[in-house]
Amino acid sequence: MGVGNDLRYTPSTTFETFPFPETTAEQRSDIEKWARYVVQVRGHLLTQDPKATLTGLYNEVGHLQETPDAANPVAALVTAHARLDSAVTAAYGWEWPLAEDELLARLLALNLERAASR
Repeated sequence: MGVGNDLRYTPSTTFETFPFPETTAEQRSDIEKWARYVVQVRGHLLTQDPKATLTGLYNEVGHLQETPDAANPVAALVTAHARLDSAVTAAYGWEWPLAEDELLARLLALNLERAASR
């Protein structure tokens, strides 16, 4: 636990045990391309409004995922994330979109499978 019993995440407890996909060079390139695009779109949106924050931006992303509005400039970030999500799930051999519960269940199953084979 962290200070005040807050959860604390460390690389050893988070990333070393995460079941990352076993990717081809083409899949890695595709994921990298879309990840860079997410950063580019997000950076552009943040520079357009000096009062914008990451929290505010991602609150708007959440709203647009529930109520799409193509005229909203943040819709470009929603699309960028969807493309990145699609590239990552393809690297696992899965179809996108996946419900969050299904995605987490698959990642947990993959993690348990890999842990059992060690």
